[in-house]
Amino acid sequence: MAIDPVDRTVGLNLRALRLTAGMSQERLAAALGVTFQQIQKYEKGANRIASSRLIAAAGALGCGLADLFAGTGADAIAETGATGAAGLPRDPQVLRLAARLDALPRAQRGPLITAFRVAVDTVEAAGTAAAAGAPHPTDIDTTPRCGAPPLSH
Repeated sequence: MAIDPVDRTVGLNLRALRLTAGMSQERLAAALGVTFQQIQKYEKGANRIASSRLIAAAGALGCGLADLFAGTGADAIAETGATGAAGLPRDPQVLRLAARLDALPRAQRGPLITAFRVAVDTVEAAGTAAAAGAPHPTDIDTTPRCGAPPLSH
């Protein structure tokens, strides 16, 4: 039997919210009264999650029910005011990095966020320039002109 797209999306949201909360499959399983293998099946969308377990999962993860249904179409209907999980990254490495960054004191976090933004802006600008046919900075001719002294390294 094929996996229903709604079950798959709810499962992906469950996984994203669990990882964002820094919770293991084992810990979530204990909170829901199931095995960690059952959590794996939920996260893959292979097994449907009973409504009572969805409520328990939302409580354990500290989110709203709408967060679990984000991206399914049901989230547009459920006007709970909860922030949707659809905007969360699905890559576990990105989620772990965000959780580690969030755990740092604000004084340490701020400079790292600024450095990250600068790095991303630089990568995006290089990609945009390359797409527009601009030369890569290392491809630019730095030969001195008009008798200027050569650049020293």
